[in-house]
Amino acid sequence: YQRRVRGAEIDYTAITPESILKEWNDKLLLRGWSQSKEEQGIAVYSREPEGDRPPTFRAQATLAGVTPELAFEAFINPKIRLQWDTSLLEFKFIKQLDNGGELIYMSMPSQFKGAIVPRDFTDIAVIHNDPKKKKYIFAYTTVSHPEHPPIPAFVRAQHYSCGVEITGIPSEPNLAKIVVMYQINFGGWTPRPVTSAYVSGWVWETILHLKTALRDFPKIFVMPKGIEQPPILSDETIEIE
Repeated sequence: YQRRVRGAEIDYTAITPESILKEWNDKLLLRGWSQSKEEQGIAVYSREPEGDRPPTFRAQATLAGVTPELAFEAFINPKIRLQWDTSLLEFKFIKQLDNGGELIYMSMPSQFKGAIVPRDFTDIAVIHNDPKKKKYIFAYTTVSHPEHPPIPAFVRAQHYSCGVEITGIPSEPNLAKIVVMYQINFGGWTPRPVTSAYVSGWVWETILHLKTALRDFPKIFVMPKGIEQPPILSDETIEIE
């Protein structure tokens, strides 16, 4: 069983965007990843935890027919994300913090026929844009914040530097590599095998649903004329039908 969440008690002032980004990059470089699945062009890897943290699950694939900027926008723009990511009930940016991080909120419905009751997260997020290298990272860690305390209808869960990294391929402007990585303590008393099985499937489905949404992008989203690449998180650039 997973222990009740302690990480969510970390005060938001103790976490910086730099520390979140460092943990994200460090985890990708760690050894000991084991491939558990490859289906529809999406490979899933897992890594056993150190200490009392839960396992980490990573999915990766190549996105065809889309620029990395557009794929990244589809992942981090709440108006778009909530249309294709059925695992989320709510996803919103609350405010920008003094340290440059973004305070965000996510909630998810019950899973496994109620075995995992609704969870929510209040996180500090970092958005790392490197247009020259065509590398974009959105990573987040759960904290406590006085403006968004736990909600009675949800169990407050814990993200450990979760998120997405999307990188362009220089020789192929309409191809992008994507990595989605989740390390989550769901709190409560849900057995770890149940949560691990869920996260392993969830990380795979996240990329699958994004690939499907991007394939149907012209049917769903209207890009204004003359705009080749959307600015990140620009409500004026992408209009939702």
